[in-house]
Amino acid sequence: MSESKPLLKARKEVEINLSPIWFLPILAVIISIWLLVKINMESNIPITIEMTSAQGIVPGKTQIKFRGINAGKVTRIEFAEDLDFVTIHAEIDPKLSEFLTTETKFWVVRAQISLAGVSGLDTVLSGDYIAFAPGKSGDDKRAFKALSSAPAIGVDDPGLRITLTSENLGSISEGSQLYYRQIPIGEVRAYELAEDTRSVSISALIEPEYSDLVNQSTVFWNSGGVRVKGSLSGFEVRTESLSAILAGGISLFTPNPDAPTIDIGDYFTLHESYDDAGVGVPIKIAFPSGYDLKSGITKVKFHGINVGHLDSINVSSDDTSGVIANVIIDPSADALLVEDTQFWLVKPDLSFRNLSNLETLISGNYITLKSGDSVVASREYQALDGPPPPDFQDPGLHVVLRASTIGSIELDTPLLYKGVEVGRVANVYVNDLIEGVSFHVHIRPEYANLINSTSRFWNASGLDIAAGLGGIQIRSSSIMNILRGGIEFETSDPEAAAIDDGHEFRLLDNPLSSENPLNIAIEVPDANGFQPNTTTVKYKGMGAGLLRTLEYQEATNKIVAHFELNQAFANLIGDTTEFWLVSPKLGAGKVEGLDSLFSGPYVTFSPSNGKAKDLYRLQPRPAIKQLSDPGLILELKTSQSKGVQVGSPVLHRQIEVGSVESVTLTQEGLSLIVYIEPEYVQYISSETRFWNASGVEVKASLSGVEVSTGSLTSVLAGGIAFDTPTDVSGSAVNEGEQFTLYNSASAAMRGGQTITITDTRASGVQLGSAIRFNGLRIGEVTHQKLNAEDQIELTAVVDTPYASLLTKGSTFWLAQAKIGLVEQKNIGQLISGPEIRVSRGSGESNTTFTLSYEEPVTKRLATGLNLVLDSERLGSVKVGNGIFYRQLQIGEVLGVQLAEQANKVAIYINIAEPYMPLVKTNSVFWNISGLKVSAGLLSGVDVQAESVEAMLAGGIAMATPEDFTANAQANDRFRLQQELDEDWLEWAPQIPLSLE
Repeated sequence: MSESKPLLKARKEVEINLSPIWFLPILAVIISIWLLVKINMESNIPITIEMTSAQGIVPGKTQIKFRGINAGKVTRIEFAEDLDFVTIHAEIDPKLSEFLTTETKFWVVRAQISLAGVSGLDTVLSGDYIAFAPGKSGDDKRAFKALSSAPAIGVDDPGLRITLTSENLGSISEGSQLYYRQIPIGEVRAYELAEDTRSVSISALIEPEYSDLVNQSTVFWNSGGVRVKGSLSGFEVRTESLSAILAGGISLFTPNPDAPTIDIGDYFTLHESYDDAGVGVPIKIAFPSGYDLKSGITKVKFHGINVGHLDSINVSSDDTSGVIANVIIDPSADALLVEDTQFWLVKPDLSFRNLSNLETLISGNYITLKSGDSVVASREYQALDGPPPPDFQDPGLHVVLRASTIGSIELDTPLLYKGVEVGRVANVYVNDLIEGVSFHVHIRPEYANLINSTSRFWNASGLDIAAGLGGIQIRSSSIMNILRGGIEFETSDPEAAAIDDGHEFRLLDNPLSSENPLNIAIEVPDANGFQPNTTTVKYKGMGAGLLRTLEYQEATNKIVAHFELNQAFANLIGDTTEFWLVSPKLGAGKVEGLDSLFSGPYVTFSPSNGKAKDLYRLQPRPAIKQLSDPGLILELKTSQSKGVQVGSPVLHRQIEVGSVESVTLTQEGLSLIVYIEPEYVQYISSETRFWNASGVEVKASLSGVEVSTGSLTSVLAGGIAFDTPTDVSGSAVNEGEQFTLYNSASAAMRGGQTITITDTRASGVQLGSAIRFNGLRIGEVTHQKLNAEDQIELTAVVDTPYASLLTKGSTFWLAQAKIGLVEQKNIGQLISGPEIRVSRGSGESNTTFTLSYEEPVTKRLATGLNLVLDSERLGSVKVGNGIFYRQLQIGEVLGVQLAEQANKVAIYINIAEPYMPLVKTNSVFWNISGLKVSAGLLSGVDVQAESVEAMLAGGIAMATPEDFTANAQANDRFRLQQELDEDWLEWAPQIPLSLE
């Protein structure tokens, strides 16, 4: 029996063979769906805007903007069916779709110029545009109706919103400014009639930074237009500013900064004027008369600052004659109103003895005050007749000056120190006829240290003129002191003992007087040239005394002149001293006494040892000086004498110390023999420098004019001066030793390294022309001559500390004035003439140079970040142009030059140190110079300019992306882009800076 096997059915598998070519249509379908979704998401949203007029709207050009950023564009315009309005079809950026709601607002922005200000000025070139205020609530909407003007204050506008109520609008309009202490802090946004039609409601917005200036105590008043108060005796004009005159304005004041704050929309009353607002503290001041007081005009001032005004005047109600002035004081000055505060009226004094308060001739009389020390407030005061005299309790130093007569000194006479007023006469005390008068002088605290036990005071009243060929000196502190008097002083020893309040000094008649003078008598042949209290005694040009009286002795038929000499010269007067009269003598080949030509004759003397005599005899001529006398004979070599002749003085620091004895012509030039008097030989050493002090040396520039001369005598008669530099030490000199005579003091005292500069173009460089390094004067040109090639060879001296600049790589170049539309350089050279400047080089020391006529290229500064920009062309970039980041200048262009291969321009720039972190290795730079204009017949004109400064002068802007890389390093190179990529303006990386 055979085994049966189960029946097995064959399992059939279905295989689907899909050709790969079917993937292409499937992929195409997916891409198409994705593109449709993307196009739908990125497509602009169509909207319509209903307007009464389409004036200024151009399809395809007019933009829709939100806060200056393009948000859409007008596509077409069509009429409404009834022709009552036009419909603007536009497209909005899809990113703004959620803000197109029933709360969204549109309006047209056009250029508007009115008295209130200028707005929409950017549309003059770019054309009108439609502004867009997004709606943040409400239902979606695509059809809108444009507003006739910009909306009033919005909920989202930053700042403090307030509402003012007034009986009438006056000069207020939309855009009128709100002022706090004449600073605009907000503006009027809208106004309308109140619901009761009896008042006007004005909506205003205070800028956020000033919102804390307004609280519940704030007072507002209309300050627009011009308000005039006046009469035949005077007038007051009150206005806030020129814009307030034309466009209206509102002023406000907050008397209590600690008052409660206000809520949004709180109402305030707008007063008609400052007076109606009642801002201020009322006080009463009793005056003896109201003749010089003007209601509404007379001001109250404290240290020159207006702190109030006179509101009205009433007749005093008590038995005493006088008036009551009702004064309004600024609340900020309330702390000054205490019991012992003193008020008085300031008005001009035009008496012959006194000229004061002349400014009131123009500004008018005013009331001033001196604050008291009390802590008790007061509101009623009695005016003083004039300013209160200071007492010994006032800060400062108080001294007493005693004099035999009052002269022209009176109350309020100024005390002067080197022409500066340091104090005043506070009081005048008349003693008995024997003692004379005393003056209480008050010195201000900051000048009290100028006075000590060695101080001398003298009467400087009127005009004191000392004139001669040695100079003209007019001594008077001011024109007013010529008439009303003045007191001057000097302190011989600043380290002397200090004094206490009340210290007494003698008031001298003049600066030549002494408290213990040396009295001498000189017998004179006649009185010609002698005038008591005028004729002076001089020694080496310094005032030493004064002629007091002339006495005629009948018994001997002699005239005796009595002089007072300052004790400082007493040790020079001995038994052999000779006195003689100096008066002008002009003759052929001889000039004497020229310094007395204007000042008048004076007496001088030759010093001697021993005891002074009781009587001297005036000599007919100066004491004869012998060359064998003690002293020093020197020889000076020079190429030209320039006015120096035999008899010309030798000066040391303006004091005559010798004379020129002979002038001899030699093959090398001139030889001058000079004699130095014995007492001045000690000031001459081997390092002493001599120079020609004849004539006048003038140096001029835009910063001022410098005139140098030794004395008027040396200007006319010639002269030589000398000095020794303080930083060198020389050895003693021998009789007959030779020195060089320089042409000027600056050339003599400069010293240093002598160099030669060849000027191949005859550029106009003169003797004395400066040599500067980084603006510092380091030398000057001392000689000029033609060399063998007929070129000008300049000899110059460079100061020793700057000798390191004299290398083969150093460049000496000519700095001349350049004037252009956007560039002005070296303007000072228009007056002073060309100067030579030097740039540091390297290499071996050198003393021979050729003058360059082009300024070397500056490639780096010692501080900041130095970079190089490469550009195909220079364009309008110039040295000195700014480097801007977000329109803020952060650096400048140092220099420009062609690259080594001449295929591009290298622009060297420097970024200021605080802004160095802004520059990264992936930063971009572009040229913002000039204007970029694009125009078309239908699209209009599009003008782009970074700023007016960049448009005229040129400049370079930079930006750094958010994904910035490492910091740029010194001398890194960047490409200067010629066209702006708008995306760069969107970059806003956060980069920490160290700004102080």
